[in-house]
Amino acid sequence: MFFIRILCETTKASRVTVRKAIDQLIMEGLLFRKQCSGTFISERIEHKGEDLSGFTDEMRTLGVYPSSIWLIKMIAQATSEEASALKLSTGSQVCRLSRVRLSNDMPMGIENTIIPAQFLPDLDTLTDSLYHALQTNHCSPNHGDQKVTASIASLTEAGLLSIKEGGPVLRIERYTFLPDNTPPS
Repeated sequence: MFFIRILCETTKASRVTVRKAIDQLIMEGLLFRKQCSGTFISERIEHKGEDLSGFTDEMRTLGVYPSSIWLIKMIAQATSEEASALKLSTGSQVCRLSRVRLSNDMPMGIENTIIPAQFLPDLDTLTDSLYHALQTNHCSPNHGDQKVTASIASLTEAGLLSIKEGGPVLRIERYTFLPDNTPPS
C-alpha cells in the first residue's frame, strides 16, 4: 500500500489508475505478485524476435531523430567468451562498438556491440545504423533472442545518460542471427 500511495503522489494519479497500471504491468510480465510479500520487478523478460529492427529504424518510426555519440569503434581479438557466443575460434577478429544512442538529442541508452569483423565494412564508414551497415554488407540478421532486465545505473552510465547514479535502467541483451543461424552479433 505504501508503494501505491507514493506512486499516486508522484504521478498525481488516482489509486484506481495506479492499480490498473500495475495490473497491466503484471499481465505483460514486467512485474509479479507474491502473496503476503508484495509486488516485484520480474528478473528477466525474454522475447523471441522474428521482426528485428534497430534503434535507428525504431526512432524514425516514432517520428523522432535518432543519432549517436560514438565511444568505441575498434577491431580486436575475440575473448573466449565472445568467441563462444559468436561461434568463432578464440582470437578471431571482432568489432567492439560502444555508443550513446540519442533521440532528438536526448540520451536514451548505451549500446555495446560485439560482432565478427568480417560482417562489417571499414569502421570509419560506420554511421548511425548498424543494421543498415550489415544490410549493405549482405549480412542482415533475420531473427534473434532478446533478454530485458531491470537494473540501476552505475556512475559512468548515469553520467553518459544524464540521469542520477542508481537511477532505474533497462539492460537489453540481444543475440541476432543470419538465416543460416550464424550469429553476426
